Amino acid sequence: MARRERIDLEKRKKAADGGAETSCSTHEASSYGAGRQAETVPEEQEEGFESLEGETDQGVSAGGGNAFAAFDKMVSLLQKKHYWKLEEENIFALDKVGRSRLYCLKTTGKPRQVKTVRLSKKTENVLFNVRLIEVDTTDGVKAVSTKILQQDDQEKWQNKLSDLKEELVTKSISWPNEILNGITKYKVKYLIHPHCAGTNINNILQDDIKRWAVRADEEMSTVEPKQG
Repeated sequence: MARRERIDLEKRKKAADGGAETSCSTHEASSYGAGRQAETVPEEQEEGFESLEGETDQGVSAGGGNAFAAFDKMVSLLQKKHYWKLEEENIFALDKVGRSRLYCLKTTGKPRQVKTVRLSKKTENVLFNVRLIEVDTTDGVKAVSTKILQQDDQEKWQNKLSDLKEELVTKSISWPNEILNGITKYKVKYLIHPHCAGTNINNILQDDIKRWAVRADEEMSTVEPKQG
């Protein structure tokens, strides 16, 4: 076999196996700039979700490519079991900053995404408006908690979104708390993820997702002023 033919064959094998490094392009990611309105989980979906509740020995998988599979199930439980209403959800991709490659997933080379959902719940005396922010760490880059912003200023959120995306990459996928603190007048909270099998956040047991939702509801239903 000629030398040029051997080189071409090796290139094709690498491409098929995913061995070649993939360039990270924001065009490959789902990104919704202004956000979209979301409805409460439809009744026809609830039956399917209930069927998962008995499978306590199996972890949630991102088999369909959903980087936020476990997070989405937790948010569904907040709606079904804890009376939160889903008002809006967004997914946006991180951009390249400097020489850092952390805006890409180590496993696929695709853009790392961040998901945010805004939920509300009306009690007898208080109307709670809360934003949850989740970053894709399915490549095991590090453990990053879910951020909780209460009564956030939506105009400030839109104005600070570009800075938030840039600082996430600059800070090696750590939350830029100074920026987040400027979006709300209340204390910015965090929610530690449940234990997962391996490094993939989506490998979480169903019972642990239920407990995750309970902890989320407790934190979201308690407004705390900033200290100092």
